[in-house]
Amino acid sequence: MLNDITGISKPLEKLIEEVSKSIGVLYEPTRIRRKTKAENDAELIKLEGEIERNELLKRAAHRIGHTEARRQANIDNTVASSVEHLSSSVSDLPVDPDWMSRYFEGCQDVSDESMQEVWAKVLAREISEPGHFSTLTLSILKNMTKKDAQLFERHASLAWSMDRYFFIPVDIDEAMPVSWWDRSLSHSQTLHMDTLGLLNVRDDLRAYVTVGGTFNYFDHVCYADRDSIGKMNIFSFSKVGEELMRICNRDYSDAYFEKSLEFMEKKLDVRFLSNLDEANF
Repeated sequence: MLNDITGISKPLEKLIEEVSKSIGVLYEPTRIRRKTKAENDAELIKLEGEIERNELLKRAAHRIGHTEARRQANIDNTVASSVEHLSSSVSDLPVDPDWMSRYFEGCQDVSDESMQEVWAKVLAREISEPGHFSTLTLSILKNMTKKDAQLFERHASLAWSMDRYFFIPVDIDEAMPVSWWDRSLSHSQTLHMDTLGLLNVRDDLRAYVTVGGTFNYFDHVCYADRDSIGKMNIFSFSKVGEELMRICNRDYSDAYFEKSLEFMEKKLDVRFLSNLDEANF
């Protein structure tokens, strides 16, 4: 009957019956061919996989070699630049080895020359005065771009100091640094400095001054003629900001000095005597 239904010969029927273990016996010849092809395909895939794996390893080795060569070049350039910024005298204290490890982890991926210069100044200062820069400063500096550094320098150029703390006078009505010059800053840019951890931007920060207290802008030292009875809003620099302040490029402005001094006198209700006024010294 099988012969009648399928039209196959007796020999083939016997072959099928002998090898048959299930209803799939009718597909056995095809299955064998598929199995053989699958095994061959598997071997081919395995071989292709090995070839691809070897190619991946070669490319990975090339990439790692290229990356490490670039990193070494960045380190070499940064260290070479730091020589130019070393002070004439250095401390006998060694630099913390953990700090050095963090330093090289950071500077190895810095290829921009201007940012390498920043890292070079940091290293030179730390060699001269171990402990000057915290590892937090290294972490923040690692994530700073060239644009971030330039923006920080613009803020640093507005900084006054008082009792070794740096601050920027703020016109709270405009929520803006007092910047009467050609480099005015937007509030969003100032907030970005706060986000990076370089500046404290809050509306509850105030500055006061007492008799004999001083406000300094670059080499200008200003003395109050009495205790302040007013209040002045400020943005203060964070510890990291203060550390970077001492190695960044700041631009002095006569116009800003005069206008910001006038602003502070009005807000604090005092008169400042400048060391530039020789009649007072």
